[in-house]
Amino acid sequence: MAEIIKILNNSREFLSLCQKESLDSLEDPLAGQWKKVDFHSLEPILTTLGISSELHFYCKQYHEKAKKLSRETSLLTNELENIEADVLLKPSRSPQVLSAAQNFAHDCRQNLEPRLDDLLGLRTTLKLADQALKERLSLAGLIELARTQTTNQKKIIFDTGYAYFSIIADENDGQNNAKTIQDHFAAAATLERQLEEIELPDLPPILHDIINQQIKTGLEATAATKDFITFCTNSCKTELNNAKEFHDRLNALRDMEIQEITSQLQPVAEKLSAIICEFYYKADLVKNIDRLEILGQDLRLLLETFKGNFLEELASRTGTETSPLHPAGLAQKMSKNYFAGIKGLLRIIKLLFGSASGRQMISETELKEKLQTILSTCSLYCSDSKNAIEKMKKFIHGHLEMYQKPFPYNELFAVSKKIIVQYGETVEKEIFRYQINPSRGTDREDEDAPGQNQLPGKKISLGRLIARIEARASALQRIQSDDNE
Repeated sequence: MAEIIKILNNSREFLSLCQKESLDSLEDPLAGQWKKVDFHSLEPILTTLGISSELHFYCKQYHEKAKKLSRETSLLTNELENIEADVLLKPSRSPQVLSAAQNFAHDCRQNLEPRLDDLLGLRTTLKLADQALKERLSLAGLIELARTQTTNQKKIIFDTGYAYFSIIADENDGQNNAKTIQDHFAAAATLERQLEEIELPDLPPILHDIINQQIKTGLEATAATKDFITFCTNSCKTELNNAKEFHDRLNALRDMEIQEITSQLQPVAEKLSAIICEFYYKADLVKNIDRLEILGQDLRLLLETFKGNFLEELASRTGTETSPLHPAGLAQKMSKNYFAGIKGLLRIIKLLFGSASGRQMISETELKEKLQTILSTCSLYCSDSKNAIEKMKKFIHGHLEMYQKPFPYNELFAVSKKIIVQYGETVEKEIFRYQINPSRGTDREDEDAPGQNQLPGKKISLGRLIARIEARASALQRIQSDDNE
């Protein structure tokens, strides 16, 4: 008896499940919404969005199969009740009742399980279609539909406009490898931070100042890149605002019922087509975004150079006496020249006469030490502002104030100034002719135009790289200036 009751209880649970699912399906609002969709007129649009036009058949089948399952469940429930009555009224016939219960349970599942699975499968299909439709309510999801709403004459305008839009609006759908301006902005910010973090080794102040000036050039180029990106965004403000309003419209559309959403698909696609086509007319501006990648390659090459062995090599050479970067070598040469020849002899005589009257004298060795000290402590070279020039004069005067004017003070002042300039020029020459063997970069001779990738292994001097960075950054600034005029 216990086994019979267990079989019958399991059958009743199964029938209750079938009845519940059939009633849920009949009351399913999603099926009701899909049933109201005008599939006949919307078939091309829905097909473009990847939504099967057979959904209207599925909706019809869904309700029909739910009704059939409900009817069949009701019939089997009545049959189950009869078997339960036999159990109560005829306990002596347990073997026959057990057999009937087992047969009922088997027939019940064999009959209803496929129908239940079929019904649940249709429900899943409708839910997935609803999800797919709402997932398509994005700019990237509707772009192909918008293209179908564009006339053949305007398809080139649309395709070009979409390529530009993807770059400007950061709406890259992954179908191309083009960087957005947000990618370029992030790259420029990273380069800026990395350039600022460069740590210089122990170098003579003038050399330190010159290297810092090159780093400053790189930082100015990253700033120019970010300024240009801001300029591009501002120049497309109207178009971007239209795109934002479109996004807001799509967000509102997602909350509507399916038949309302589908009825809006065509006007929405036409609006998107118009928005995308507007970006075609920003072609002259967007084409210049190619410059950002080229400038970025040069800046990365500059960063790699400074983070490589270059600075350590410079520091090593400043400590080598035979190197033109060694301050003592140039100081010795200039002090020797000062006292060489007829002019040098006359200076010695004048200094001797001056010393007899109590004036400060200077020897070749003293001059060498004085010039070496000046080179080892002077940090003013790259700036030519009035303030910097005055500071330079005070700096030199501080080392020479003990000498008589006009002689030898004026001449020593001229020599001191000359050695600073000469050492700086020598340093710049050594730095700028340093050869870089890049793994990537650009090799355009025309600094104002976008270029092609430089072949790996093609060397370039550091001076040319820096000049190219300056020129390309200036080109970005010029574009902004020309647009504002």
